[in-house]
Amino acid sequence: MLEVKKEIMISKSLDLLLSYFMNPRNIMKYIPYFKEIHQINENTFKVTLKWLFSIDFEVIRIFQKSTNEITYLVNRDGIPKIHAQLTHFLASIKQSTKVIIIFKYQGPFEFYVRREAHKFLENLNDKIFEELSELNMVVIKEGVIKDDKFKDVIDLASIESVNSETELVLSDGDTIVRISFNNGKVIRTLGDINLLRKGEIKYLIKKKM
Repeated sequence: MLEVKKEIMISKSLDLLLSYFMNPRNIMKYIPYFKEIHQINENTFKVTLKWLFSIDFEVIRIFQKSTNEITYLVNRDGIPKIHAQLTHFLASIKQSTKVIIIFKYQGPFEFYVRREAHKFLENLNDKIFEELSELNMVVIKEGVIKDDKFKDVIDLASIESVNSETELVLSDGDTIVRISFNNGKVIRTLGDINLLRKGEIKYLIKKKM
């Protein structure tokens, strides 16, 4: 099993970075071979990989609160057989956060996977700095709801905004609606919620940290 490790110091709070790494989209968007991600339940995701081959696999997220450790696991016993683990260890040090990232992989094309993993970890530091400095907003909740449950996620985004601005994003695949909240009140809306198709709607709530 190959192993690639990187240790970085980031001048952001521990809570902010925990929220950041708890959202797999924030990690996977820096890996160009991961084309799609769908949340199955709270800690299980379906990922589509398109690289030397195209394949779907499940990713399990594990969070150890006592040690501030976030791990993403892949155990695929079909063909090709793949076992992988991406772990983040976080620790607050003065005004910064120390992040140790360890990637382990056992499966086909290990030489190429090692090379790409090194590239991913080299780029990750600067990307985090850019995104967190510019947006300072992280995803705290995401999922799929029925169109008759809009009120539930609107209320949640409103409650979360009491101490910090939030943004609720709703999408039916074609139409996107963004609603921003502050101190429990709507401060701006982009798009019309009535134009969203009936049925299942994807949503995510982002919060300024």
